[in-house]
Amino acid sequence: MMKVKNHDGFTLIEVIISIAILSVVSVVVLQLFMTSRNLNIQSRHSDIASVLTSNTIESVKSFDNPIELLETMDWLQSGNHAMNGVLNFDDDFQQIDHESRFQLFCKLEEDMANPGLYAVSVMFTDLSDDRELASYSTKHYFKHQEVAND
Repeated sequence: MMKVKNHDGFTLIEVIISIAILSVVSVVVLQLFMTSRNLNIQSRHSDIASVLTSNTIESVKSFDNPIELLETMDWLQSGNHAMNGVLNFDDDFQQIDHESRFQLFCKLEEDMANPGLYAVSVMFTDLSDDRELASYSTKHYFKHQEVAND
C-alpha cells in the first residue's frame, strides 16, 4: 500500500508571491495616505489664508476715514492716491516682522473719477512655491475725504 503524502502548508513560491502582492498593495495605500495628507495641508493653508484675507478686507471697510485706517493699520504705507502694505506670516500663520513663507499684500487705490472711492485688493501668497492662496477685491467709500499723501 502506498502512502499518500499530506500537503499541509504553502510552498515557498506561494509565500513569495503573497508577499509581493501585499507589498504592492501597501505601497499604493501608503501613497493614498500621503496624497491625502498633502491635500489636507494645502486645504488648511487655503482656509486660513481666505479667513485672513477676508478679515483684512472687512477691517479696511470698517473705517470711514483713510487717516484713521493708516493710524490703526500702521503696516500700510500712504502714497500718491494709494495705500499699500505687506504682512508676513510664519508656517503657523503667526504674524512676524521679516519675510517668511506666507505673505499678505493689501493695496488701496483711489478712483480719481470718484474722490473717496477706493479699490481694495488683498492677496495672500505662499512664497515657497509662489502660489496665490486667496485673493479678494472690493470697493470702499471713505466718507471723510482727507487723505495723507506723502
